[in-house]
Amino acid sequence: MLFINGGRFDLIDENKPFVGNQPIPPGRNLYPPGRTRAQIEDYAKAHPTEKDAIYSPYTVLRWNGKKLDTIPYHVEYKKDLEPAARLLREAADSSDDPAFAKFLRLRADALLSDDYYPSDLAWMDLRNPRIDVIFAL
Repeated sequence: MLFINGGRFDLIDENKPFVGNQPIPPGRNLYPPGRTRAQIEDYAKAHPTEKDAIYSPYTVLRWNGKKLDTIPYHVEYKKDLEPAARLLREAADSSDDPAFAKFLRLRADALLSDDYYPSDLAWMDLRNPRIDVIFAL
């Protein structure tokens, strides 16, 4: 169920938790606890220079007093992403498929920069990859 739903909530059964009993938070943890979509949108309107970071799909939002902190994923999850990137590079070194190895190295770079576009393009260039790679938080 965890792999199918990408989390502990059953997406088919009205997002009911199948682990624990805490209901799914509003915004599926996209918003800081206790905040609503409307509050985030109001903050973004009042702080237009922060809008790109607030709405980035690679940003964690944290409420800090009266300020909304935007933390890039590669910073927030650094302790997990650095070992993952190292393992991807090791896998690339072991691959006999140069195109797949290139993808793995670019995806390792992406984990540490949040710039996934080059690795997405490399994935699209693969011909008949033997392994499907899926990343999820």
